[in-house]
Formats: sequence, C-alpha cells, structure tokens
Amino acid sequence: MAEFIVEHHKEANYVEVVPWIVFFDGSVCKHGCGIGLMIILPRGAFFQFAYTIKPYRTNNQAEYEALIKGLELLKEIGAEAVEVMGDSQLVIKQLSREYECRDDVLRTYHEAAEELLEDFKQITLTHIPREQNTEANSLTQGASGYRPMNSETKVEIMQLE
Repeated sequence: MAEFIVEHHKEANYVEVVPWIVFFDGSVCKHGCGIGLMIILPRGAFFQFAYTIKPYRTNNQAEYEALIKGLELLKEIGAEAVEVMGDSQLVIKQLSREYECRDDVLRTYHEAAEELLEDFKQITLTHIPREQNTEANSLTQGASGYRPMNSETKVEIMQLE
C-alpha cells in the first residue's frame, strides 16, 4: 500500500502536493443500485458522476464499487495525491486496516481497491459523517432511482460481471 506521509528535505526546493479529493457513496434500494462521486481538483473545480449499476449489489458492495470507480478515474487522469472521503465506515476502516475484511465477496472488492491505491504516491482515507457527504449521497440516490436526479446530471449505466 502507498505511503501516507511524504517527506521533504530541507535543502531542496519543493512544491507542496495538493491532493485530488474524491467523495464516494453507493446505495442499494428497491428501485435499483447507484453510485455517486464528487471529485475536487487541486485548484478547487469539481466534477460529479452518477452511475446506475446492474446487477444489483449490497450496500457495502455498492460503496466499494463507488470507491473503485473514483480511484479508476483519478488514476486515468494522472492524480498522484488523493484524499478519499466516504461515509462507509466499513470500507474506510477495512482499507486503513483497522478492520479485517472477512467476507469473501467483499474481499474481492477490497483487494481491487487496495491494488488501485498502490498507484498513488500519497493517500489519505477519511471516514466522514453522512451529513458531510451530501453531494455524493444525492448523486447516488438519483442513480439508484431512490430520488429524482437533478436534470443537469448525466447518469451512466454500468453493467458489471
């Protein structure tokens, strides 16, 4: 797993690394399954993503799906420092190794997320209350069909194996 601390040498001039921030959320309800992401660039601009996922998953699987999709997007654009923010205590604490991943199905997601995290030079994992994850939560609820989606947000459908 990538290091969480970056060392700076006194004699070298350096540029402070400002991380990309990804807020993630996943949800399963009787209407469907959705994931939502808000990615904030180092200079403050942001992008929102909403995906409807088929076939349907459990809430914990949907949370991992959201995180994995966010990390894939960040890797694709070349981000090196990432701050991951999510309201899934299980996902954040499993990845920070505070909790052990014992579920066989979740272990597959866990391993995929860990493998993606290795691609970044600096990582911060933060569990946040749901109240601080409102944008990603709103995108997730729209993608899952639980609530109407903001008409400006495009929802993509991802078919999973």
